[in-house]
Amino acid sequence: MTMKESFNDITGQLRDLLRQTLAVEEALLRILEKTEASGSAGTDMLQEGAEADVLRGGAQSAGLPQTEEMTLSVSTSPETSKDTEKDDPDASSEAAAEVLLDMAKKNGAMAEASRGKAEELLKQIQYATEDGRDTSSLESDVLLLEATEEDIWRERIVDAKKRGMNARREREYLATILKHGVCSDGMARYWRELPARSGWFRHKAAKQIAWKLGKELEREYKTVGLEKAEAMLRQARKLYGSAVEQVAIPEAWRRSKISSKLPSMVRNTEHTLSSRKPVQQWDVYIDETGLRFSEEESGTEGRVVAVCVRQGSYLPDLGHFHCTEAAASDVLRHCNTLLQSDCGILGFTRSALDIKSQEGWLQAIRELVKWIWRLLPTQTKEAPVGLRFHVEQRSQYSAELPTALGEKMLVAELTREN
Repeated sequence: MTMKESFNDITGQLRDLLRQTLAVEEALLRILEKTEASGSAGTDMLQEGAEADVLRGGAQSAGLPQTEEMTLSVSTSPETSKDTEKDDPDASSEAAAEVLLDMAKKNGAMAEASRGKAEELLKQIQYATEDGRDTSSLESDVLLLEATEEDIWRERIVDAKKRGMNARREREYLATILKHGVCSDGMARYWRELPARSGWFRHKAAKQIAWKLGKELEREYKTVGLEKAEAMLRQARKLYGSAVEQVAIPEAWRRSKISSKLPSMVRNTEHTLSSRKPVQQWDVYIDETGLRFSEEESGTEGRVVAVCVRQGSYLPDLGHFHCTEAAASDVLRHCNTLLQSDCGILGFTRSALDIKSQEGWLQAIRELVKWIWRLLPTQTKEAPVGLRFHVEQRSQYSAELPTALGEKMLVAELTREN
C-alpha cells in the first residue's frame, strides 16, 4: 500500500467515525424524547431493548453496519432495580434520561470544537492566499473536520480564497501608489476613495501607510533636516487623521539640534605619513570597520585605519562616541576636527592587503603596522623615534593573547628591510 493510499484509508476511517458519533448523538436524543413522552412506560421500553432498535436505526441512516457494539443499555443491580420499581416506577426512566443528556452534551461539545477549528483554518486559508502560498493541505484539514457538511464547507473555502485574492490585489495596488510618496496627490485620492471601493481593507492600508510614513520621515530628516520632516508629518496627519496618529518625530532627532543643512567637509588637507615632520614620539591609534577579513567570514569588506598623533599635538576626547550611533552632523563635525589637525592618517581594505590567512584581522593589523613603520619619519638628530600602538580589541583577541603581532617579531622583520 502506498503512502497516499494509507492516508486516504485513514481519512476514510476518521470520516466514518465522525458519522458514527453523530448517528449515536441523534439516536440518544430520540431515546430521550420517547422516554419523556411515555413516562413510566419508558422503563419497559429500555428493559425490552427498544433502545437498541433506535440506535440501529441511527446507524442505518448513517450508512453504518448494525453491530451489537452500537447498542446502549442502562444496567442496575437486581436489588436496586427492584427497589426502584417498587418505590418509584419513573426513577429508572429519569436516570436513563440524565445519562443520555450527558452523552448528548459531550457529543455537542466535540462538534462545536471541531467547527471552531475549521473556522480558524478558513482564516489561515484566506491569509495564505493573500500571501500567494499553497492552501491545499489547509483545505483538506477543513473538509476532514466537517465531513458531514462537505459541500457547504467547500463553498466557504472558495469564499475565503476569494477574500484572500481581493486583499492581495488591493495590497499590490497600494504598494504601487505608495511609491509616489505618502503625501502625494495619488495617495490622498486613494485614501478618500478606499471606503467606497474596499472599506474592509482600510485597517490594513492604514498600517502600511503609517510604516511608509516613518521611513519617509527618516529620509527627510537625514537629507534636508528636522523642520522639513516635521512639515511632512503635519501634512500626513491632515490627510490620514487617526491612521497615522502613532507616528511621531523621535526625541533623539530634536535633541541633536541638527540644522536643515549638514556641515560641509574640510577640503585639500594633507595627512600622508611621509610628509609628517619628525618627532621623538608618535601615538598610533588603530581601529577597524567591516566584518570580512578572511575567506571564511562574510559581510562588508574589512578595513583597518590608523591615526598617527605626533608628540605635543592634541585631539579632543570623544568619550563613548560611536559613528554608527551618532547623528550625521556630529560625525561630520568630528571628521572636520580630525582633518584640521596635523596628524597622519593611513588605511587599507582587506583586498588591498591581499590577505589569505584565516586570522585575517591579525594579518591586517600586522601589515598596517609595517606600513606605518616604513612611511613615518623615524630618524631625528637627537634620538631614535618611539612608536606606541593602541589597537582596539576585537572579539576574542586581547592584549594578553600571545600572537605573531608581538613587538620582537615585528622589529626583526622590519630591521631586515633596506
